[in-house]
Amino acid sequence: MNFTRRQMLQTVLLGGPLLAAGGVRLALAASYKPSLFLLGGIDPSTSASQLFSALDPIVSQNVPVGCVIKFTDDDGNTLPPKSDLAILLRDLVTNYSGLVELIAYVPDLAKDTPYFRMRRASQARTICRQVLGRDAACLSLASDMPAGDVFEINEIRAGGFRNLLLLPGQPRTAGYWETSGGILQFYGGNPVAIGPARMIETAINNTETALDTLIVYVSLKEHATNDADAFLMGASIGDALVVKNAAGDVFSTLPSEVHLQSRGTYDRLIGLSVERDDTPATLAFITALGAANTPHSLTGGAKTDDCLRYTGAGVALDISTQMDATNTNCLSVTAVDPATLPEFASAGVETLSDTSPTNDFSGLDGYGLFHLPIAYTFDGSRKIRTADDVRDDLLTAIGSRNDAAIRITPAAVQDPVAMQAIVSAFSTFETAGIGKVVSLAGFRKFAAPMGEKYHLLTAMNHQRALASQETLTENQAELDKDAATAWRFFELFTDPETGLVPGTVWMEGEGRSSYPFATMWDIGTQIMALVSANILGVIGDAEFTDRTTRLLAHLPTTSRANGLLLPQTAVSVTGRQPGEAGFDAADAGRLLISLKALEDHVGGGMGIPEIVAGWELQETIKNGQIRSIRNERFTSNLDSGYTHYVSRGFALWGMNVDSPFPEHTEDTEMDAAMRVLGVMENSALLSTEPHVLEAVEMGYSAPTRTLADVLYTQQIKAFEASGNLVCASEGPLDREPWFSYQGYKIGADDPWKVNIINSTARYQTAGFKRAVTMVSTKSAFLWSAVRPQAYSQLLINYVRKNARFEDLGFASGIYTATGLATDNYSDVNTNGIILEALAYRKRNKPLI
Repeated sequence: MNFTRRQMLQTVLLGGPLLAAGGVRLALAASYKPSLFLLGGIDPSTSASQLFSALDPIVSQNVPVGCVIKFTDDDGNTLPPKSDLAILLRDLVTNYSGLVELIAYVPDLAKDTPYFRMRRASQARTICRQVLGRDAACLSLASDMPAGDVFEINEIRAGGFRNLLLLPGQPRTAGYWETSGGILQFYGGNPVAIGPARMIETAINNTETALDTLIVYVSLKEHATNDADAFLMGASIGDALVVKNAAGDVFSTLPSEVHLQSRGTYDRLIGLSVERDDTPATLAFITALGAANTPHSLTGGAKTDDCLRYTGAGVALDISTQMDATNTNCLSVTAVDPATLPEFASAGVETLSDTSPTNDFSGLDGYGLFHLPIAYTFDGSRKIRTADDVRDDLLTAIGSRNDAAIRITPAAVQDPVAMQAIVSAFSTFETAGIGKVVSLAGFRKFAAPMGEKYHLLTAMNHQRALASQETLTENQAELDKDAATAWRFFELFTDPETGLVPGTVWMEGEGRSSYPFATMWDIGTQIMALVSANILGVIGDAEFTDRTTRLLAHLPTTSRANGLLLPQTAVSVTGRQPGEAGFDAADAGRLLISLKALEDHVGGGMGIPEIVAGWELQETIKNGQIRSIRNERFTSNLDSGYTHYVSRGFALWGMNVDSPFPEHTEDTEMDAAMRVLGVMENSALLSTEPHVLEAVEMGYSAPTRTLADVLYTQQIKAFEASGNLVCASEGPLDREPWFSYQGYKIGADDPWKVNIINSTARYQTAGFKRAVTMVSTKSAFLWSAVRPQAYSQLLINYVRKNARFEDLGFASGIYTATGLATDNYSDVNTNGIILEALAYRKRNKPLI
């Protein structure tokens, strides 16, 4: 057959029958093995006439075909709705259900995280409906089958898909099952490779039919270059499958037809939203639903309502305040305006119930908002007398397959007969096979279950919006006293010859003792303290220059590690001891940041670029990774919690290294934040340092802004839950083992962690970690600098009262269990970082 493009278009556009038979619904007999034939290799470049030529000889013999379509090409171009191919596809949807099913293709879905599966499925469903029409079912999605074991992929239901086909690159055992999330998941099959003549027919005939499921996949693009080739290919396929069906080896069907045979957890969801008012009839209706045990959500503005009715005005702060009053993250809107979506997301909204949807989008959008459009509203406009009336109206409006949200307004239940009919109908929907009735929250929980990382971000947005109204007045006298106290540490403990200060100092009787060494991190902090003290006016220019000159002269510029000229791990504060050999990349990164801040502050002339150039730092970078040196060997031991901060330090001096937070140009802000939390979930604790330290010194980068704000929000929530102030960071202890890392661990059942490097059993017990959990003094000041709000003011007041000692400087922290500070113990990083935070607060800008 030589069917021309013009003939095909005339047939379709004039509304004539395209195929020999259409609208045939196949009943899946239990005694037959389901057989799926899938035609792929269809994308925006596919010729409509070529696709028709391939389909015609198959469906003319009543053999169903699943068309796997890549609606967007590799360059991101979507199939134009007015193209010849799109017109053909819509005709297939309208007139040939049961014989042709259109299946959207999304590559490598299994490689994504759950959040991004939801995002991509939602995008695919939207594109599918834009091309095929808003009423198109778009129930099935195809992707690539992962290597190894096949696992459940439930997240596609967020986009409205109910079936998933995982297609292998090579022949693999085929099958399907119903997942716990209500997805019919097919896997495996025989992808027919390009080969000699009759390759497709041979492959179909040789496919193992003893198995429960037969899936054959053929690429139109690979097997046909023109209409004639496509027709011959289709004829070969159709003839072979007709023979197999006649022999009873298989039963050709479609994913959506297998869908109809499934029950139980595979029922479609019907989310029920009830508009609440205070009329007796509405209140009686709500009571009747409760008595019938019918799940539902109440929409309104009362504290007991499940979804907040949006009035059409207000910015994120107003929405957040109303959400707090109703204790909900669901917002009911009328006709979503895309311009308002950022405000909704910024308020911490998670679910949007759109009562009058005007666009094709449903599912999870780029702002992290789950769109749940109302598919049908019972508003009293139609006369309802019986439960059958309710069921008939609903099925006519929404069909029998798609998940859907339904709304009932007060007007629909003012008539007692109608009210009772609605209550009766919804209470029997599940047993009648119409669908499982759930609340909007239940719909969201089942169709789009969000993990901890998502909720951390929405809580962060909500807190940001609420905190935007908080303003604090400066108490300059207290700030000056803070600066003087912190500087006192440097006045007391700077070595007069080297200009260096020890890392830690403690009281012993009437005297003081110290750890007589300083790491490069410690020296970096001291440099920052000098710059900050000069900015604050605590020391004048002459003293600043004198102290800085002495310090720079005693930097380790001649030490070697693994044969390279590098700043050694630690130096003697007095210069009379050898120090610690090796090279710590994290500490070096902080030193580089401080040297850049110093260079910027003095405007050059102190030989700082020459010092940095003298170190062979570039040689420690391999394949974009920074390496430390221990025992004369390179080691890769940087924790990603510090790697990003350190990488910025190296970049300040022209050395480019990889961040653990790679950028994806197509990501939205929410997408990027989810990736950042994903990295942190698999690595480090969320801690005030280095994330907020980065803001004070160099300004926030996008990843650290996210991490810092998530941590700040969780500290507030922990305080509200327990009554104990929470301010977590790394820092010294005034007892063995002398140091701990404290912070929030994403993914942990008990997220607030105390990590002790010393593996001795006594330091790893729950009791010991509870005993050393503390409010970090320096972190309180960091938070007050970047978030001068109510909670950070509580922190500042607390550490001023309990950790400010004029004869020592600030104590490192205050133990939560006892409320006692490490009052006999202080350190350079606590006091130096406090000065940094005060300098930032004075100028409202970072040091660099």
